[in-house]
Amino acid sequence: MGRRCNSAGRSLARLPGSHGKAQCNRPAAGGATASPPGVERVWYPKWEFNHAYESVRRPHGGWGALITFLPKDAERRSAGIYDRLELCKGPSLGTVFTLVCPFTLLAHYTELAWAESCGVSRYLLRVSAGLEDPEGIWEKLDQALR
Repeated sequence: MGRRCNSAGRSLARLPGSHGKAQCNRPAAGGATASPPGVERVWYPKWEFNHAYESVRRPHGGWGALITFLPKDAERRSAGIYDRLELCKGPSLGTVFTLVCPFTLLAHYTELAWAESCGVSRYLLRVSAGLEDPEGIWEKLDQALR
């Protein structure tokens, strides 16, 4: 138990520096374009509601860790893209490693028809970017989208 507590304490002590690094990496993980090949739409503050987000963004702050996207031909392709993505799977509340999840299926499983009636596709994929090299994250996304 003592070793685990020491390890957790060291990890927590690194978080303030990690958060700054994450804010530098995450805009890069958002990519250079709002519509990569094979993607119908991307939701990311840098491209969606930029003016509203900019009005509350802290000085030198980043755009955040969450990137949500809808693949083209999502009904047919979303599950395969998710399966091919060589990223950890699961919901995220802010880990240091990247996670991907089928957001709508997790958040609205028992109310998918309602979510879709509000314009939220059941085929959305959400990436919570971690501290890895952003280029590595993009490479994995590109490979899965092929």
